[in-house]
Amino acid sequence: LLGSAPALADRLQDVGMSPCWAALLGFDKRLDLPFDAAWASDSPIAWLARNSSKPGRDDAESWVLHAARGWSEDNLEDEADTILPRLIDAFGALTGLAVAPAFGTAHRWRYALAHRPLGEAFLFDEDRRLGVCGDWCLAGRVEAAFQSGAALAGRILSGEG
Repeated sequence: LLGSAPALADRLQDVGMSPCWAALLGFDKRLDLPFDAAWASDSPIAWLARNSSKPGRDDAESWVLHAARGWSEDNLEDEADTILPRLIDAFGALTGLAVAPAFGTAHRWRYALAHRPLGEAFLFDEDRRLGVCGDWCLAGRVEAAFQSGAALAGRILSGEG
């Protein structure tokens, strides 16, 4: 995408992105857990959240799982149908519940998290009036994506350059 802006493309060479296997599990009834989200350690799963607890979501019980970076890297080329049962087992081990989801799907998110972000809110090519932004500029979180986009929008709206 940045073939016409080699200076911008060159700056991206130092950004490091990590994969993440993600899964969505649906259940027929609410799981009896004392939390709606948690970070995990010593597990294939790094983060889990009750998706149905988020504002504006369907009331049907569902959980989103994000696998740990190392686990995702080690299993990156596996097929989703082999990953899903392993993440379901890990979810059961973490929660202490015998889980049997009514629905489940796994997704390979090849460039999910910036483990080595750019360190700047955005990049801007003055000559081409072209800017790039994203969570990868600052950190691997949705808040970073918002901050990056807002900073680039501010730069564009300022009319500088």
